[in-house]
Amino acid sequence: MFGDAFDRSQSAAEVTIIGAGPVGLAIALELDRLGISSQVLEAGGLRRRRSVDSLFTAQLQTPATHGPLEAVSAKMYGGTSNLWAGACVAYDPIDFKERKFVSDGAWPVTYEDVSPFFEPASRFLDAGPAEFIAANVAHGSDDEFSCTNLARFAGERRSQVRHGGAAVRSAHIRVCLNTVVTEVFLSGDGVVTELAVASSDGSKLSRLPVRMLVVAAGGIETTRLALNMQRDRPELFGGEAGPLGRYYMSHLMGSIADVRFLKPQYVDLFDFQKDANGTYTRRRFQPSEAAQEKWGLSNTVLWPEGAIADARHQRALLSLVFLLSGANGLGRAILPEVVRRRYSENILGSTAAAHLRNLTPAASRASGLTQMRF
Repeated sequence: MFGDAFDRSQSAAEVTIIGAGPVGLAIALELDRLGISSQVLEAGGLRRRRSVDSLFTAQLQTPATHGPLEAVSAKMYGGTSNLWAGACVAYDPIDFKERKFVSDGAWPVTYEDVSPFFEPASRFLDAGPAEFIAANVAHGSDDEFSCTNLARFAGERRSQVRHGGAAVRSAHIRVCLNTVVTEVFLSGDGVVTELAVASSDGSKLSRLPVRMLVVAAGGIETTRLALNMQRDRPELFGGEAGPLGRYYMSHLMGSIADVRFLKPQYVDLFDFQKDANGTYTRRRFQPSEAAQEKWGLSNTVLWPEGAIADARHQRALLSLVFLLSGANGLGRAILPEVVRRRYSENILGSTAAAHLRNLTPAASRASGLTQMRF
C-alpha cells in the first residue's frame, strides 16, 4: 500500500528500506512472503521529475567513459530499471578471487555464497532461468578469449511495472513516495535509531524511528549517506582511511575498434537470440582467467555492437533503432536512455534516406559492419 512517512499515526514497520528500485522492491516482497512488515522510502514519485533529480547531482571525473548521470540514474518508483537495457549477467568465480593487480580485491563473501541466488534473481528480473553459458563454437586456436558468456535480457525491464503492483497491494508493505532521506542517526553503540526525512519539495521535515534499516539507494546515494554518517562518526566503515567512497563501481562505456568478421555467420552468432524460454540472450567476448592474470585485467567483457549510425550496415532493425533515437518521446519509451542519447547525437548529421532504404524488403542484411564495445 502507499503510505505517508510524515504521518505519525502510522505504526512503525519492522524493516525500513531506502530506495524503491529493483533491490528495494525485491527485499520488500521477500519480507512480505515471510510475513515481515516493511516501509520503503523513495525520493521520487510515480513519474520522473527534474526537480527531484536535481537534488542528487554528482560530478563525473571521466565523462568519456561514463554515461550522463541523468541517463543512468532515475529517482522514481522502480529506480534505474526505468532506464536500463535489461541486460542481466551473473558474477564469475574470478570476481571473488584475490588478485595481485586488483587493489583490495578480496570480497567478504564467496562465489558459492552468491551463486544460489542467481536463479531467483533472474526470475525476479524477468530474464528467464539463470542460464548464462552458451554452447561453445570453434573460433580458431586463440584460447585467451571465450564467447560462451551470455547476457540475458529482461522481458519487462521496469521493476515497478512487473512488481510494483504486488508491493502496493500488500498489507505488509508501505511505499512512501517523494520522501528524501537526508541523515541516518546512530545510538552510542552504533545502532541505527532514526532517519531525518524531507518531502521532495522541501515542505515537510521529520524524524522517522527505525527498527532495522536496509539501504538500497544505488551506488552513489548509498555511498553518500554512508559518508555523511562517517562525517559524524569517523571510525565507521573502516575509518577515514578505509575503503568507503574509494571504489565506485560502474559500467565503463566506449568503443575500441571497428570490426568485420571473417566469417559472415559470426555476425549472426553475436546477434540477439531468443532461447527456448522466449528470453533474448546475447553472447559476449570475455578474456579467460589465464588471460586476465597474464595481462593484469579486471574481469572485462566486450560485445560487438552494430555501427547503428552508419547506414552501410544495411540492416532494417539497426536503422529503425537509429531513427527512433531521434524521436525524444518515442525513443525514450522504447530505447534505454544511454542508447538513445548515444545515437541521437548523430541523427542530424546522418542521411535519413539511407536508413529509410534499409527498412525496405529489398535491403540487404549481410554487410557485417560492427563496432566492439565494452
